Amino acid sequence: MDFKKWLPDLVVLGIFLALTYITFAPAFSGKIMDQYDIEGYKGMASEIKDYQEKEGKTIHWTNSAYSGMPTYIVSNDVFLESNIARKVNRWIRKAFPNPSGLLFIGLICFYILARTLKINRWLAVAGAAAFMLGTFVMTSIEAGHASKINAYAYTPLILAGLLLLFQQKKYLLGLLALSFGLAAQIASNHVQITFYIFLICLVYSIYELIQHIKGGQLKELIKASAFALAGVLIGVGVNYNLLATIQNYSKESTRSTSALTPLPGGNPSQGYEYATGWSYAPMESMTLLIPRFMGGTSAEPLGEQSSWSGNRQIPASLQENPPTYWGKLPSTSSPVYVGVIISFLFIFAFFIQKGAFRWWILIASVLLLLLSWGKYSPGVYDIFYNFFPFFDKFRTPMMALLMMGLLWPMFGFLGLDRLVQSEDTSTFLKPFYISLGITGGLVLVFGLLGSFMYSFNGLVDEQLRAGGFSMEMLQQLKADRVKLLQLDSLRSLLFLGLGAGAIWLYLKDMIQAKWVLAGVAILSFLDIALVNKRYVNADDYEESNVFNRKLSADGVDQAILQDNDLHYRVFNNSPSVMAEATTSSNHKSIGGYSAAKLLRYQDIFDRQVGRENTENILAMLNAKYFIGLNQNGQKGYQQNSRALGNAWFVNNVQFGANADEEMRLLGSADFNDIAILPVSVQGEIPTLLSKANNGIELTSYHPERLEYKARNGNTSSQFAVFSEIFYQSKNGDGWQAYINGEKVPHYRTNYALRGLVIPEGDHDIVFQFEHPAFNRQAMISKIASGLILLLGLGIIVLQFLGRKKAESVEVEA
Repeated sequence: MDFKKWLPDLVVLGIFLALTYITFAPAFSGKIMDQYDIEGYKGMASEIKDYQEKEGKTIHWTNSAYSGMPTYIVSNDVFLESNIARKVNRWIRKAFPNPSGLLFIGLICFYILARTLKINRWLAVAGAAAFMLGTFVMTSIEAGHASKINAYAYTPLILAGLLLLFQQKKYLLGLLALSFGLAAQIASNHVQITFYIFLICLVYSIYELIQHIKGGQLKELIKASAFALAGVLIGVGVNYNLLATIQNYSKESTRSTSALTPLPGGNPSQGYEYATGWSYAPMESMTLLIPRFMGGTSAEPLGEQSSWSGNRQIPASLQENPPTYWGKLPSTSSPVYVGVIISFLFIFAFFIQKGAFRWWILIASVLLLLLSWGKYSPGVYDIFYNFFPFFDKFRTPMMALLMMGLLWPMFGFLGLDRLVQSEDTSTFLKPFYISLGITGGLVLVFGLLGSFMYSFNGLVDEQLRAGGFSMEMLQQLKADRVKLLQLDSLRSLLFLGLGAGAIWLYLKDMIQAKWVLAGVAILSFLDIALVNKRYVNADDYEESNVFNRKLSADGVDQAILQDNDLHYRVFNNSPSVMAEATTSSNHKSIGGYSAAKLLRYQDIFDRQVGRENTENILAMLNAKYFIGLNQNGQKGYQQNSRALGNAWFVNNVQFGANADEEMRLLGSADFNDIAILPVSVQGEIPTLLSKANNGIELTSYHPERLEYKARNGNTSSQFAVFSEIFYQSKNGDGWQAYINGEKVPHYRTNYALRGLVIPEGDHDIVFQFEHPAFNRQAMISKIASGLILLLGLGIIVLQFLGRKKAESVEVEA
């Protein structure tokens, strides 16, 4: 092995390790980042983790949240065994304290992309830092959006694979990069990010199609396209199990459309307004160059610099963190800042790059920018919303701006590399002045001088006024907004001047190439990193015992856990019951924390809970305990004497002609006596029902297997209701019922629960969660994973044999 050849890359690896450590130093010292979404995940996954430890495998159903749901919506561990990309990703992330592994993966992947483009090694390092340290990335990590950033981290590897295939003709290496990168990216399970990289790759592929046809390279085009298609098929194949399973589940989830007639005003969690709620207004895009162009965040950390600081008329939480943001988003935790130096380099690269390569990058960037504007760009956004699969399910148009963090550093540093590689730099002066004029002009006109053009009125101002804030207080807030715009405009001009100044000195032959490379790389890093420190810093961490205490059982939880019943549920009587998971960490909860819960369960809460029938619904769901706050604001609990238990016989059955009628009947039924079923099964249900002489007892609990003893003392079959969620997906996975070992049909009852016809006599009843389709799909994923493994091993063997052959020729010579 030629150690000297690999030494620079090993140094880069060391730099990335150091950068990962520095960025997440508190995590390496044992602290935990306070991530709300991660708290939600850990609460929801509590039962999954418990059974992983007991059984060494991942269960497919959990009762920890929403009275029961498939585990693959909570944790993708169920796909781990069949997915090599997910395994590798898990190994890397487990080697680092959470969430630092995400940063390391992204740094490596961007570095591979940059080196594929033959960008200078040290510029590749700077580009990788810009790619992963943008404010959108870091605040997403801080919020716990791990799947989003995990997916984003692999996007450069996908693009590198295409570049290797179409430009460098390294077919096996390109196939490996593309297939593994795509497999790992899809495995992260964030469809919106997958769509954006697909869009970028589509634009690039059209560019290559045109270039190859113009150059008469049809043979090379066909060959590269064939390998690209193979890479896509393998990458998708590795995730076939995940994609097919999630696709089937989505038909039953809140990602689908309810069978109920929409409420007046529509469903707030569906539709165009819901999808475009987080649209980035066109003017707000200036935050790409000026971080606090729109005032920063909904709680900007100004400390004593705030005009409100020390004002006792204002709540303490707002004094040092006022709502300086005055854009059109409902709220925001950071501006989307790519970096003024990176922005300048991107524009500069466009003017100095020759050929058509620059155009596909510009087109992709403009398209992403227009998509990020959402409802403010209806001419483009609406086409995607109406005609592209899945697009209407995306909620955050501004997420498209994440991909600027991929394209702009890549192209910007590619241009800078071309500059220092050129022997004649005189031709670069004019493009330099034009690029500096455009970037500086935007900052000067819309930023520094713009402070005289805007009203600085924010959406939050009306809420503050309604809450008793005086006009004087609001004027102070506006003064802060003006000041922030002016200061950050000056800041951007300063960094722009320093970065462009270094390039100007090089163009004038006043400094060597190595100094301009080092200077621009360091300045671009500082430009982004210093803005990040405003929003993600040591204050976002807490001691591990403090973090774990949030999910650990307190006195109230411990008191409830003294109940020895095999299976019951707990209802946290808070306004956010459907968006909190702390209860799930210790109990089988009525609520939970997921954007893709079962649709019928959500329907019940939207139409019934919070109204007169709330207690009946909770009794039906076997909510044995209520948790809430007493008059003194202290946490307490009480037992629900009306909880109906695990299962019960009924005296009567009512049938609904459609979903609306079933829901209407739910509003007045006494579930202890009445069961509600769809009219389509009316002929399969007994007509003479009686609770007398009947009983059911749960005798064994496992999340995937529930065993009961039933006694029907009547002379005919009777109908029983089970306080468990009905789930049978279209592909055949789901709950199956058995009586005395024989499979029998069970019925969707009370809109979302299970019901069963029980013959006379004593019986053993089992509900088993089965997944035959999942197992079949897993085989396809295993085969595709095996192909990636064989491809990687094959490349290593070919490299070894090639080196041996070269050594043999050298010896003979």
